[in-house]
Amino acid sequence: MGRLIADGLIYDGILGATGGLLPVNGPLKKMQDDGVLLVGDAGGLSEPFCGGGVALAIVSGEYAGALISDAHQNKVPDILTGYDDVVRKHLPQVPPFALDVPELLIDRLACMAQWQPPVPLHIE
Repeated sequence: MGRLIADGLIYDGILGATGGLLPVNGPLKKMQDDGVLLVGDAGGLSEPFCGGGVALAIVSGEYAGALISDAHQNKVPDILTGYDDVVRKHLPQVPPFALDVPELLIDRLACMAQWQPPVPLHIE
């Protein structure tokens, strides 16, 4: 790595930092509307305390992709309206949290630790 730095091919240091708000109150009441499906953080499917939001984003994205594919192949765009139900059925029912109630945070972490995404992906 030292040679790459000396040759000017990579920078030795932090180039910058970014940050932003992250939803922490659970999924939105409605994660789809008029052909738009919200996955991952955009749909409120985040888990900021244990990194479980990555798995939620991947699985919700897979469901969204499968529904979009079905809608396109079968020429039935209304199938997208089932996205909320599919996501809520297959993703973990994570308890709410409150920073002033440590037991709720522990319950939330335990729920995410025990959850296993459905394999193989199956939409009913």
